[in-house]
Amino acid sequence: MRVLVDTNILLRSAQPTHPLCPRATHTISTLLRQKDAVFFCSQNIAEFWNVATRPVEMNGLGFTQEEALQEVGSIENLLTLLPDIPAIYPAWKRIVQDHRVRASRSMTPAWLPS
Repeated sequence: MRVLVDTNILLRSAQPTHPLCPRATHTISTLLRQKDAVFFCSQNIAEFWNVATRPVEMNGLGFTQEEALQEVGSIENLLTLLPDIPAIYPAWKRIVQDHRVRASRSMTPAWLPS
């Protein structure tokens, strides 16, 4: 079976204290053990980065750039990148790393309290 992992699964897997973490990690582990093709795409990582580096008080995970890079590295090691245009993903990753990109208040959805 071929599976594209949803960003929310990746986010929950990166939060050991979240009640859905065990379910998220178990699901991914099961798929990998079954030898299913488990994919992520550039959009998943862009969404993951936005939430992971957003401050906790703004409904994010509050990760430092280094913590986010470590989690992204884990995703890259476990899952298979399903590229759009192959040059997009490494260019995006280089930009956020080189410029130390973090989420900000301006990236917070309008429905969240400011």
